Amino acid sequence: CNIPSCTGGTQTTLTGTVYDPAGLNMIYDAQVYIPAALPLPAIPVGAQMDPCGGGGNLPPSVSYAVTGPDGKFTLNNVPAGGSFPIVVQVGKWRRQFNYTLAGCQASPLSVGNLLLPSTQAQGNMPHIGLVSGDCDAMECLLLRIGVSHTEFCNPGAGCAVSFYDENGMHLSGGSNPGINSLLSSQATMLTDDLIMLPCECGSEYQTYPSSYGTNEVSYTSKGGRLFTSHWGRQWIEGGSGQWPVPYPGVANWIPSFWEGGNQPPSFLTGQINTGFAQGAAFSTWMTNVGGAAGGQFAITPWRVDAYTVGAAAQLWVSDVNNVCGGWGCTANMPADFTFNTPLGAGTTFGRVMYTDMHLSYASSQCLDNNNGCSFPSNCTNSALSGQEKAAEFLLFDLQGCTTPLPPPPPAATI
Repeated sequence: CNIPSCTGGTQTTLTGTVYDPAGLNMIYDAQVYIPAALPLPAIPVGAQMDPCGGGGNLPPSVSYAVTGPDGKFTLNNVPAGGSFPIVVQVGKWRRQFNYTLAGCQASPLSVGNLLLPSTQAQGNMPHIGLVSGDCDAMECLLLRIGVSHTEFCNPGAGCAVSFYDENGMHLSGGSNPGINSLLSSQATMLTDDLIMLPCECGSEYQTYPSSYGTNEVSYTSKGGRLFTSHWGRQWIEGGSGQWPVPYPGVANWIPSFWEGGNQPPSFLTGQINTGFAQGAAFSTWMTNVGGAAGGQFAITPWRVDAYTVGAAAQLWVSDVNNVCGGWGCTANMPADFTFNTPLGAGTTFGRVMYTDMHLSYASSQCLDNNNGCSFPSNCTNSALSGQEKAAEFLLFDLQGCTTPLPPPPPAATI
């Protein structure tokens, strides 16, 4: 066995920090382990009827740890005296490194910080179906947290991100199929681990076939993960009665469809919900990455679309301001919430995230394909705002387990 036998109560300990692919922000709840054998088992592609989306069954490991809100980990009783593999994994994001260290002491990781993969050549990445919308350039956020521009390609081309263009940016050099190429086919949807439907400035509202909603519910019930923002409420609410409601009762929607952002106040204050364990960790993480102070951060441009969330939803962020509109004046309205699917099931496999923010509105110089906007050239390289950092945390959480992390992998020796 390569684990040193130490005296005096000492151990061979390895410490380090896990970061996003760009190396900017720490990753919470990342699993770090030293596998007992290589190669690592393959991670299944596409939606899986598994609470951890197919990424939770780890191989037998010599040592195992989970990162805290500071992204840090400590592995105890690790092998020493040679070169050994170390693996970091969050959902279907997985990357392998090799380390060396001397025995019977606590040592920082010899290869530096562990970054999640930015390309599939570096490791495993989830398959993402992204539809560009002209009010929320989420493709730019993925780019800015470190996903390489080379991983955005035509659907079926083998890249991590399949790029569809509804009314947002064109993919430079791409075929740019529309949203119908994705949502009209449940089989196509199921090849993606995560589908992102950012705001299209309202053009999506009440304009798509009800079969899209049926396919969407089936996709998330079978383990798919779904992200949507602002007017993407249609994918949850059902298009103001034009569809059967895809996810009844998850939110109490404002019926007037009034939106803010074009009148005072110029921004809202988002308050992180620390009343549950993950929310408390989220607040600490936001402080660590400079995204919030005292659990609060500015939201601009802001929107309000729901009074409250239902019992099936988990509220992450609310707007603390008293905001007035056609419904009167209300405070503490939901800004970010998630819910697991199938709704009401004893075992859930999928998850949906809704944000009432335009998360990457300011991260692009140009949003509308009618104005010749293209990806990636029209994305800016500015620092992430507080609400974008919040989105990064929640996007990684969205791809994790719908239940608490499974028990550590079986212990083994090498």
